[in-house]
Amino acid sequence: MVITHTIKRTNKKSEKPTGKVGRPASRSVHDVKTRSVGKKTIDKGLEAREVEQKRDYIQTVGRRKSAVARLRFVKNGSGKFTINGKEYKDYFTFSLWQEIVTEPLPLVGLNNNTDISVKVSGGGLPAQAVAVRLALARALVIHNADWRPTLRKMGYLTRDPREKERKKPGLKRARRAPQWQKR
Repeated sequence: MVITHTIKRTNKKSEKPTGKVGRPASRSVHDVKTRSVGKKTIDKGLEAREVEQKRDYIQTVGRRKSAVARLRFVKNGSGKFTINGKEYKDYFTFSLWQEIVTEPLPLVGLNNNTDISVKVSGGGLPAQAVAVRLALARALVIHNADWRPTLRKMGYLTRDPREKERKKPGLKRARRAPQWQKR
């Protein structure tokens, strides 16, 4: 007499949750709303707002060509405007550059009750002036969102994307070919 036994086997692969190796299947990377800092858990959305409220200044960046301006806008100040540790009129000696830098302020009605300090590097003085203007306009929009349409209309919130094209091999500059010589 032959006795047959049915053995029920379980597929261990089907019991495990499906998903990528090392990551639980029930939670995706984008579902994480908190991050752990030491023993505390901080909500990412609130963290940025809390940091803004703790500081008494607004920090923005403006760029033009290879010039970069890092600006700090202090809301309740004495009216100082310094660029790289100098008064802005001493840094930008040409009156056109001084006008470019300060254009957004009278447009929104802010003149003497804010401190502005800027660290600017790279590029030439005209590009640095436009970079400072962009950083200042961005700071004003953060300070008061109602000024955004006015500054946008004047073009102060638009970053000029034009930069120097790279030099190509066999050419003198980006597109300038060597001078042709007949003999």
